[in-house]
Amino acid sequence: MHEITLYVISPPSPINWQGPAGLLNSAIKSFSKMIFSFQYRFIGHTIVTLKSSNIEGTKAYSISGAKPLEVFKGVFKERIGLGILGGTFKAYIESPQKIESTLRFNSRKGKVLFIKYLINERSAKRIIDFFDKFEHKFDNCYAPMDFYGGALWPLYENEGAACSAFCVSTLIAGNLINEEAEEWKVHFKIPIKLIGGRYNKGNKVSVRDVLRTKEWYHGEGIEGVDFISLEIYDPTKMFNWIKKRVEINDNYFKPVMENGIPGLLVDCRDLDIEGETAPITKRPALSSFITEYYTQAGLMQ
Repeated sequence: MHEITLYVISPPSPINWQGPAGLLNSAIKSFSKMIFSFQYRFIGHTIVTLKSSNIEGTKAYSISGAKPLEVFKGVFKERIGLGILGGTFKAYIESPQKIESTLRFNSRKGKVLFIKYLINERSAKRIIDFFDKFEHKFDNCYAPMDFYGGALWPLYENEGAACSAFCVSTLIAGNLINEEAEEWKVHFKIPIKLIGGRYNKGNKVSVRDVLRTKEWYHGEGIEGVDFISLEIYDPTKMFNWIKKRVEINDNYFKPVMENGIPGLLVDCRDLDIEGETAPITKRPALSSFITEYYTQAGLMQ
């Protein structure tokens, strides 16, 4: 028996990705509710668990990054502005006890949904291979699991991940998702003037600069000169997508309830999976976010 489960935790308040000002205002509103409990995740969170006869017990993975003080330091002291979205931070792999308490707390608040995939052995082996590569040191100091960042993609060689990117990559490694992944993303171009610090030649960006900017960069422009593109898997979009499927009683995504948490069950055991290794590739192009990551990780040639 092999199964992979994706848990999605929505933020205390919805995050508005329509523009820089809306994003900052909504993030501050959501963050303010963490005063009542640090079990909340102010931009949402994702967790993945794997059960397989090829491993002992259950493998639970929850990766978190910038602590609140790091966020405040970056935005208010270093003044990196929206560089915080693509910046790289030390990653924290949460313990099974932390994962359990996070799920229990947010379940009581109605903030958790899940998708459980029943999978075959080949899919499980690809996922296990992905986990192994994520944990394997690429030098004597670091492994991808040591780094958290919104611009990182763990299916690129030696890269860390944000929590949602890691979980979606796990599903991609197992060849389990298709068009739904596009519905979980937000795409935007950050105006270069709103990126500061080490990500833009020491430029200083104030909170007021961000609040004055209502829209993302539009038009062609030059990548790295006028804007930097980002795409992020948004826990709020993922949560709402699952909630909608639960409510419409989809034939493929079957509504279920486990441990008081609503979710979806998908039977993927008949999928034809080629190969037993995760599809890790080289990153085709660099941005200032990735260049800074490579520098931190000692990967620059």
